[in-house]
Amino acid sequence: MLLANRRVRAFLPVAIAVVALAIGWALSVGLSGYTVYLAISMVTASIAVLGLGVVTGSAGIIALCQLTFGAIGAWVVAWLNVADAPGGFIVWLILGGIVASVAGILIGLPALRLRGVNLAVVTLGLAAAFDVLLVQTQFPGQKDGLPVSRPDLFSSDREYFFFAMIVLVVCALGVALLQRSRIGSSWKAVAFSERGTAAVGQSVRLAKLSAFAVSAALGGVSGGLLAGQVGIPYASSFTPIQSLALYILAVMSGAYLIDMAIFGGVLWVLVPELLKRWGVPQDWGFVVFGILGIQALTSGSNLGEAIRSGFRRRS
Repeated sequence: MLLANRRVRAFLPVAIAVVALAIGWALSVGLSGYTVYLAISMVTASIAVLGLGVVTGSAGIIALCQLTFGAIGAWVVAWLNVADAPGGFIVWLILGGIVASVAGILIGLPALRLRGVNLAVVTLGLAAAFDVLLVQTQFPGQKDGLPVSRPDLFSSDREYFFFAMIVLVVCALGVALLQRSRIGSSWKAVAFSERGTAAVGQSVRLAKLSAFAVSAALGGVSGGLLAGQVGIPYASSFTPIQSLALYILAVMSGAYLIDMAIFGGVLWVLVPELLKRWGVPQDWGFVVFGILGIQALTSGSNLGEAIRSGFRRRS
């Protein structure tokens, strides 16, 4: 019986992934063009929040530069598109995630000695510096108006939404496997106690750098998808204030839980869109996220835990 339960748990993520793709494709057929565009934005945001769930939720590291990694991924994709590099968009997307992962390791090196507010200041300062650099240099193809070429099989918005869903499912399954692995255990151990982690023979250095690398890779993939969505990326999509708001959203939603990371990505797009329809400036969405984040920090519980506990009580 126990073996059967383990097999069910092993195949359950795959089954959920197949159902998610089927639902995503069915929804994209009946939605309007603008709604499909918003749905793509939700998927790209979910991948970015999923990365924050690794470094912040699982490893307990404060990182306020997630969209900087997204900008790196978008820049790599745009540059390879301008250079007409072989492999096409899918290869460019993977390379963007790899380059962002390397950047995450380099940025994660200060995390070996810094923690808490000091690390938050360093990562936020890096995001601000990179934002200035992007504004001055611009993305490749921006001056000439050369949009990023999507995959041939996913050229329309509806088809691209399905492609983005595939990428999200792959990223979610990868994170789920990592969380159950020894590396994922080291992330949780570091979040609980660095000294305790070292005392049991696990490498604190490897745990922190791997968390930064995975988080940055997901951020890079998110930025690459955004580049394919909008055609020509702009620095205004990767500002430091947006990285800060995304971090607050990840804390509030409990992004270390994969389903709550996806829920956070939905909120990232849904809240500003609702404010827009109600005639309220979209920037007030950051205020809403801030209030919810403060509530999560002061109460000691996040929205994901509250939702799951509510389901458990009903069952």
